[in-house]
Amino acid sequence: MTRARGSILIVVLMLITVLLVMGMGFLASRVGEYRAARQAVLSVQAKGLAMAGMEETRVKLLKDFDFPPIAAIDQPAYQVVEPVHDLDGTTVLGFYEATVETDKIAPPYYLLTVDSVGLVGSDRTAPQARRRLRARIDLRDPDTNPNYFKVVGIQDFGEL
Repeated sequence: MTRARGSILIVVLMLITVLLVMGMGFLASRVGEYRAARQAVLSVQAKGLAMAGMEETRVKLLKDFDFPPIAAIDQPAYQVVEPVHDLDGTTVLGFYEATVETDKIAPPYYLLTVDSVGLVGSDRTAPQARRRLRARIDLRDPDTNPNYFKVVGIQDFGEL
């Protein structure tokens, strides 16, 4: 009787060991999937930050006649870097870096180029994810152009 109990104990311990090894193998195979899912979430957050920078720049261009500043007329580009905070107002979720390129504003192009990079994380120098968008704003004659001051194309460079 004791011999049967001892052999059953050994079989149960071996079965538990096999199940434990299989479970650890299953979890190890899922680590890559979890990491990819996390990176996809960060990439979407970075795109949202880049879109926020794009929209903020568009609104500044539309409403503020002094943007970009007059001192920047002889410069081909003007850059704005802004932190984006959580609802509590203290936690930094990320940043956007918006660059306004004015080199094609003159004839024959009449285009303003806005580059916006979204950076996820509280450290701008080492972000968890980066995403870059580029938009062109049509500045042709407002009287005859229905697309005046509208975005005529957004290019998504994906995660950087």
